[in-house]
Amino acid sequence: TVDGKAVNFATGYAEIDRLLGVTPRLSGKASWNAGVLTVAEAKLDGANAAVKTSGRLGEGLSLDFGLDWTATGPFRAGPVEVAGKAAGDGRIGGTLSAPKADLNAVFDTIDLPRLPLSKARLSLTFARAANGTDGMVTLQGDSAYGPARGRASFRFSPGGVELSQVDVDAGGAKAQGAVSLRDGRPATADLRLAIGPGAFLPQGSVQGSARLVDTPGGGSPSATLDLVAENVTSGSWKVRLARIKADGPLARLPLSIDARGEAPGGAWRLSGAGDLAQAGKIYDLTLNA
Repeated sequence: TVDGKAVNFATGYAEIDRLLGVTPRLSGKASWNAGVLTVAEAKLDGANAAVKTSGRLGEGLSLDFGLDWTATGPFRAGPVEVAGKAAGDGRIGGTLSAPKADLNAVFDTIDLPRLPLSKARLSLTFARAANGTDGMVTLQGDSAYGPARGRASFRFSPGGVELSQVDVDAGGAKAQGAVSLRDGRPATADLRLAIGPGAFLPQGSVQGSARLVDTPGGGSPSATLDLVAENVTSGSWKVRLARIKADGPLARLPLSIDARGEAPGGAWRLSGAGDLAQAGKIYDLTLNA
């Protein structure tokens, strides 16, 4: 309370504010000597997280604290969303006016769609940078398709998070670029893709680029795709080579296809144009070929 009035706590970092809530409680033991504050023990209890720490607030308001923490999900930081509970350690450095927090966590499993991870290690750095980002996230783990890794810089924004310097290599798929997420779905993206055998393709490859751009005024975003598929098999059908291009509004995306391959009855070829429309979670493809 301030002057007898309740004051809600906020840092400006959306995920930190979710974890701590509006009424976190801080308790501890500390000493002051020659301009240095030494914290022997301190504990911060928030709505969805608890942190124990010890360290020093030194000259120039420099920070040097170690910490142990526990937290309750879902966690949304960079490209990762994890349900359940987590625990880890970390350090707080920098200065009081420009703090930096490095947090580490180990999970037995992370149930990512089509690519569950085990022995996963998540590292988060919260530090506001000159380029406007709020930090960096890295994730490493084991999967049925070998080691998986991903990293990105992130910036919290209303309703979502902006990811830059994205670099993912997991389950046979590689992606690099930038993407913004709103309500768990991409709102904008500029990615280079290379997908090979693994969690998303049994064999063959898909390579190319995907770009998604917001439309001013709240209209349907526009998308540009340029993908090449080679030697992709589905049952007894095989795509030897296919080129897919698209450019236009995502609500009804004009596209062209030029593909050839093999089927039980012999060779086939398909060439045409149409559009891809989304109705809820269903996509309808209309093609003149």
